[in-house]
Amino acid sequence: MRWRDWMFANRHRGEVVAVINGKKRRLQLSLSALAQLESCYGDQDILALLDGFAQSGLGLEDAENVIRAGLVATGSELAESGAPLDVESGDVGALALAEKLIERAFSGSQLIAPQSQENGI
Repeated sequence: MRWRDWMFANRHRGEVVAVINGKKRRLQLSLSALAQLESCYGDQDILALLDGFAQSGLGLEDAENVIRAGLVATGSELAESGAPLDVESGDVGALALAEKLIERAFSGSQLIAPQSQENGI
């Protein structure tokens, strides 16, 4: 495998790499991606969506919406094409990918680190 064939994800930026339709793709839930996700659910607030996902879990349609939104940030033709998404590992892989995208987008949201008691900082 050549170096240029490799693809890496910057997890600090919320990126995830996945094989979709036989091709490695980088996904990220950017602000425009989150806006698209909100529009999939009648412009429901993203926090309400996340709360709903946490309470009732993600369905396959939800996973597809999240994945398509993740493809928006990277300019993929699959983001709005309506073409079927064949995620590596099938439906289970699609659900895991959607969960990972959401986790990466929101897990690093602490802007200020807690102060250390030991160092007095």
